[in-house]
Amino acid sequence: MLIFAFLSLVGSIFSFFLGVFVYSKNPKEKLNLLFMLFCSSFSVIGLAEYGMRIADSYETALIWAKIGSLNMFPFSFLTHFTIIFFEKFNKIIKKLLYLSIYFPAAFFISLALTTDIFEKGPIKKYWGWTFGAKDSSFILNISYFWMFSLIIFSFILFLWTYYKKPISYKNYQAKLILVGSLISFLIFYFTDFTNFFSFQIEIPEFGIFGFTIGCGFIAYAMVKYQLFNLDFSKLTSEIIHGLTDNLLLLSPDHKIKEVNHATLKSLGYQREELIDHPIHIIFSEDDIKNSEFNEFLKQKIEDADFIRDIEKNFKTKHGNVIPFSMSISLVRDNWGEIQGIIVIGRDITEYKKVMNEILSASQFKTELMSSVSHELRTPLNSIIGFSELLLEKFYGPLNDKQIDFLQDIKFSSEHLLNLINNILDITKIDSGKLKLNCARINLSYLIYQIKTSLAPLYSTKNLDFNIEGLNSKIHVYIDAIRFKEIIYNLLSNAFKYTLEGSVTLKIIEKENFWEFKVIDTGIGIDRKDYNLVFKEFKRVNNPIVSNISGSGLGLSITKKLVNLHGGEITFSSELGKGTVFTFTIPKKSKIIQ
Repeated sequence: MLIFAFLSLVGSIFSFFLGVFVYSKNPKEKLNLLFMLFCSSFSVIGLAEYGMRIADSYETALIWAKIGSLNMFPFSFLTHFTIIFFEKFNKIIKKLLYLSIYFPAAFFISLALTTDIFEKGPIKKYWGWTFGAKDSSFILNISYFWMFSLIIFSFILFLWTYYKKPISYKNYQAKLILVGSLISFLIFYFTDFTNFFSFQIEIPEFGIFGFTIGCGFIAYAMVKYQLFNLDFSKLTSEIIHGLTDNLLLLSPDHKIKEVNHATLKSLGYQREELIDHPIHIIFSEDDIKNSEFNEFLKQKIEDADFIRDIEKNFKTKHGNVIPFSMSISLVRDNWGEIQGIIVIGRDITEYKKVMNEILSASQFKTELMSSVSHELRTPLNSIIGFSELLLEKFYGPLNDKQIDFLQDIKFSSEHLLNLINNILDITKIDSGKLKLNCARINLSYLIYQIKTSLAPLYSTKNLDFNIEGLNSKIHVYIDAIRFKEIIYNLLSNAFKYTLEGSVTLKIIEKENFWEFKVIDTGIGIDRKDYNLVFKEFKRVNNPIVSNISGSGLGLSITKKLVNLHGGEITFSSELGKGTVFTFTIPKKSKIIQ
């Protein structure tokens, strides 16, 4: 007799400590709490079964039997566990399901404690006192129907998770839980259930011991395959709270699970006012809401688990708005499932203030340069026009010295006008005032126009000029004037800095863009001067270059114009061997306006 009572006691103790162990892994996780309640309820029933079996009288056995009537609750806890594990039900469905699993359990248990519908009284067997056989009744049958409905419902959800979900740790969890639950149910059915209906089978009840085995399978699934979420409390407290930047640890559904002291100080909250609240509680109303934040993360974190330097406005407890630069990082388990989100934010109030001051100064500089350039261009046009009239001898004959002087005036004025036009282009692009007028243009016609205008540059130096990959069928979506400026700047530079050899314009069609290469056999660029190539008013430190006229604006403008077309420009060069400039133009419109 004692051996069967001992098995009930062992099952009770083991179930209790198993539940407490799993719960201690992460006390804030609902699944861990439900598992502990599930195990604890079996522990109470096992203890009642032990007390009943060793009872020395009918009255004592009856008291323990009444305590054992709490056996409805474990099925409710298991079903609740299954519903959360399944993750597919909305809030309304969940509430209805919870009502259907807890209200009947409370109702049936109250009847069991106050009536003899479920229990006619314990009877003495060779293994000790046991539950007496029940007479069939409507209420009893309803209770069994409800209990088996919960079991079948849970089995279906676990089976669905195992077969329908993409391969992940949840498949393995579902498999282990199914095996454990099936073992428990079979032991319960062939021992406890047969006695319930007077099948005249003299078998001790091993249901508690069987369910203890099932609890072991579930606990193993939880620990082995990380059913509980990331336990943020396990992260090093000194690191978190020692950071001067704001740090928030979020659950996968974007609820705040931990914050550091810097966050509480800057936002004016107490820790308990933020924990378990959605992240949008600290965002300003005119910035980003919870649903938008969810969509934002979904869009941003597609190929990478890290997002850097996103500017968002945080709202303090008192309603003040503080600009923050946020970095977001996902924490995944070994199966690739998101277990948490780390958000680090830095107050950029001072940075924004300084940037606004710089922007104001830059805008003033841009407006000043634009105004001065406009004022200079008008008299320069007059000087160039009058010098041309004089050179045409409209006002009488000129001697050789006068002609030389006028040609110098015209050349210098044109050079200065070109510089002013470049400055105007720079200021327009930087201020966003330069708009492209794009259309589909026949490329061959445009290129040959440029070739004709550049002919004096390469023919006087006996340079070979080659064009590869060009045909009359190529059409590109560009601003014709600005595209000519891009090609002209690159080719004229190539001709100016190539003393002998050749210059080649190569056109290559790619899947989504056109690629243009300007290849020369010129003087090349020293690696230490690479960083100067696209800078305004900068020229490389080369004696040959210093003897060739130039403003240092051509390549800077070229880069900005390429970018405005939605393309990119790069270069490679070797000193003394030549340079290759490569830029792209998208086939589809990616114009930046």
